Amino acid sequence: MGKTVNKQAATAFMLFFALPLIAGAEGFTWNLSVSPEAEGASVYGTGRFAWSGDISSALIARWDNSTLSENAVLGFGSALRDTTTSRLQIDALPISWSHSLAGMDMRFSGGLSWVDTSEKVSAILKDTGGILLSPPGQYASYSSDREAWLLSPRLGVAVSSRLFGILKISYDGLISPVYYLDLNQAADYDFLSVPSTNSLQRWSGPYLDQSLSADIFGVVRLVIEHEYQHLGFQTMDWNSNGSALIGVDDNQDITTIRLGVEVLLSNPLGSRLRGGVYWEDDSTTSSHWGTASTASKFIFRLGMDG
Repeated sequence: MGKTVNKQAATAFMLFFALPLIAGAEGFTWNLSVSPEAEGASVYGTGRFAWSGDISSALIARWDNSTLSENAVLGFGSALRDTTTSRLQIDALPISWSHSLAGMDMRFSGGLSWVDTSEKVSAILKDTGGILLSPPGQYASYSSDREAWLLSPRLGVAVSSRLFGILKISYDGLISPVYYLDLNQAADYDFLSVPSTNSLQRWSGPYLDQSLSADIFGVVRLVIEHEYQHLGFQTMDWNSNGSALIGVDDNQDITTIRLGVEVLLSNPLGSRLRGGVYWEDDSTTSSHWGTASTASKFIFRLGMDG
């Protein structure tokens, strides 16, 4: 798990911090954004090279890392649970074709997307209800590791138009209709003699990222972002006699919506600074567990376009 996070961090570092180093190349444009949070951070960057007036290539990278500590777990008494997650996504779009029509600038892209994700959980629980141990009231500890990578075709479309000279409307969307999933997971409870493991290779889909923004006077930007993933995989649950954990089919729908406002500032170096606040809503439904969970928060975002 630690090696995976370190690998992701090293890859993200090279991708994101290479952007300013090559920003002076003719035909190269880039943007970089970071959202610092109490539990972690999200970093997002895009680099695009224009080969001609209408043909370009792009590399898009995003890295998310967080650690969540909880002192209450549903169904148990006193508890301490730490969950560390990390996710690196790289979209390579070698072919992008741009075209203008009826006052709209359009761009169509194609390529591949690769996602590397990991989750580690460690917990100590007081089993007051006898869910895991009998008699009730005993303490149990467990740890789990889940690592997966996804590979998929990636298709993109972007459309922008200026209205009345003061307003620019932009849409940018990327979709993977299907993706290949390779999953490895393990769980270890202190009252089990051996850890439980599960591996899975499966096709699933889709997952998409899209955003709609409005720039007003080139100073204020209003943004709506939407992310969705249908995940057909296996989660780990107890077997019929409660002696071990096994992989069971689960279909999850994971949705994130962000509403934000940013202030845009030019600087003498020719790039543009951005800063703003977003409201984020995350929801997940699970067919196996029969649950629907939601969580919302405010996040800050700082960025630069070059």
